[in-house]
Amino acid sequence: MPDADWLEAIADLLINLAAGWFGVVVIVPNFGSLDDAHSILLLTEDLAAGIVSLIFAVKLKRLAKRKKYDKYLGS
Repeated sequence: MPDADWLEAIADLLINLAAGWFGVVVIVPNFGSLDDAHSILLLTEDLAAGIVSLIFAVKLKRLAKRKKYDKYLGS
């Protein structure tokens, strides 16, 4: 398993990816059309990907924090 620094780096990457997906959900409807079901499906997938990415990022941040705490205690 990667050390705490790598877990935090991956979590930060996932947070940035989530921000991109949420940005797509907000920006695309302003510049495109949502006339067909395919466009709405793609935006829904982007929203779901952003949510899943944030969930994994939070879990990885907690795991990294726990690893640092355990290392600090010497266990």
